[in-house]
Amino acid sequence: MEKGVKMAELHARDNNYVYNTKKCALLSRKEDLVIKLNNTEIPRTKTFTYLGMETDLTGMNLTLQRQKNWKSTVAVWQKLIQTGVWNQKKLLPSIRVNIIKTFLRPRVEFGMNLGVFDNRSSLLTLQRNMNMLIRSALGIGRTAKVEYFHWLAGMEMTEARCLRTLKKFLNKVRNLGENNLLWKNIESYPSRIPSRKRIGLNVMLNIMRDLNPQTRKLL
Repeated sequence: MEKGVKMAELHARDNNYVYNTKKCALLSRKEDLVIKLNNTEIPRTKTFTYLGMETDLTGMNLTLQRQKNWKSTVAVWQKLIQTGVWNQKKLLPSIRVNIIKTFLRPRVEFGMNLGVFDNRSSLLTLQRNMNMLIRSALGIGRTAKVEYFHWLAGMEMTEARCLRTLKKFLNKVRNLGENNLLWKNIESYPSRIPSRKRIGLNVMLNIMRDLNPQTRKLL
């Protein structure tokens, strides 16, 4: 991952954009300059700035925030596709992968964290649409390996992934009632989820049943 970040930073420097970790956004390095991709200027209102997401959700409507984040992300992807950034021979597949891993995948995971424990239908929508975008951008079956898609999307609900997700969540939980809420959400997931992904959800449910009520930790 460190190698990918370094390569993406070099690409950002050459194309006049910088990643602002505090605001979680890509911005122009200088206000009087515009971001360029393959020598194609992209207006500031149509740049990566829209990929920035609010990190402080205090008092915010999560549903509206998800919709805002998703629409802004789609707008950026559409602009990139229009400029041919994913199809230019000058932009190697490895560079495309590094850009997605460094700048786009964290936003997908952020959206998942908002959706998986709050609104199960929003998770399905985000998962389905973002998967199609990533497949389109990477050219699955032509210029990139299928493994890249699974790794970048990070949405395969395998047993190992569900276990890691649940452990991280439980480490932050102090109230057993919140655990029960998560339990209820897992049980109510729609049956249309593929069986391969339901396996992971069932594992999460079994883990919830084995929680120690006193310590709120995994047994």
